[in-house]
Amino acid sequence: MAVNPLPTLRVAESLLLPAVSTAVRTPAATPALALMTDFLVTAAVSIESSASLGEAERRILDCGVGLLIVLDEPPCVMGVIDTRDLRGERARWLSAQPERSPGELRVGDLVARLRELDVLSLTTLSTATPSQVLEALRRSGRDHLLVIEPSGTDVTGRLRGVVSLAQAEEQAHAAPPATPPSS
Repeated sequence: MAVNPLPTLRVAESLLLPAVSTAVRTPAATPALALMTDFLVTAAVSIESSASLGEAERRILDCGVGLLIVLDEPPCVMGVIDTRDLRGERARWLSAQPERSPGELRVGDLVARLRELDVLSLTTLSTATPSQVLEALRRSGRDHLLVIEPSGTDVTGRLRGVVSLAQAEEQAHAAPPATPPSS
């Protein structure tokens, strides 16, 4: 079945990471919103761009997450890094450069910057289906999509959460197929 594609956005490097609020505990209003880890409810696992790659790997393992939010000057979000970034071709290439030793590499050297990432707006996610989110994740080529609350310009705003490929696959395959209304 063809899925109507969700529009994704690109943002400048000016997102803010929200603080967790104990006042926000409402259940997700739609199945697609239920896929999102909401950073108003659950603190984002983050790391400074100046941290070593070893520190990033340890943080990912210790926290049991697949993605770290990279902060340049907290609470300013620079981008993201995941295990694929840490072990990927670019990391191997950079560490092989004669002017650098692998221990000198920093998270900021490998970060997937915001301007390079497809993101979803919270408004778009609230009207999406899990299948549409899954398709958007696959189209992005990454295992996670950031969800933003844009400001009036759509190039700044607040990082509201993240959806993962694993969660979207699980939900999309668990959802019963849509049935046409009976006449």
